[in-house]
Amino acid sequence: MNEAPVRDPWSHTANQVAQSAQKLLPLAYGLCIALAAFVGWEEIGEPFVSAASSGGYYTFAEARSHAAANLIAALPVFPMIWGLVEVSLFLRQLAQGMLWSPSCMSGIGRLGAAIIVAGLIAAIVQPWLMKPDAFDLGPRSSDVAIVGLGIGLILLARLLTSLVKAANELRAESQSFV
Repeated sequence: MNEAPVRDPWSHTANQVAQSAQKLLPLAYGLCIALAAFVGWEEIGEPFVSAASSGGYYTFAEARSHAAANLIAALPVFPMIWGLVEVSLFLRQLAQGMLWSPSCMSGIGRLGAAIIVAGLIAAIVQPWLMKPDAFDLGPRSSDVAIVGLGIGLILLARLLTSLVKAANELRAESQSFV
């Protein structure tokens, strides 16, 4: 009688997740590149192109001033790009079959850290750079929510890391009985 081969559920699950992550990886890379290119064009390139094509309406000094103001307004975007890079790295680890690796789960914590930095920049750094004489530390509720989301992701990463470690211990223990 032919018996079906025994399938290791741990490896099977990791392989399924790896296949899904492999499909999502190009999207994550594309988002990183698209956002960086958009910020570069919208915040830096566009004022200078407008100055060059305005027939004297804008001077290059005004374009430089507009670009600097745009960059200050876009400061929270840069940690978000970092967060997208962290998502890409997380997906790459999953695509390599590292689902049961505690270091893989720490990528979620790094995403949370990027979100916290974006919230702090929006709440503290950006207002100070825009109006240093009227500095107000009263953050907007959206800034507090962004920081809270980042903290939540860090806590989730710690929980998932502990869960993966416990699962690996159970796996090792169950394999010792076989």
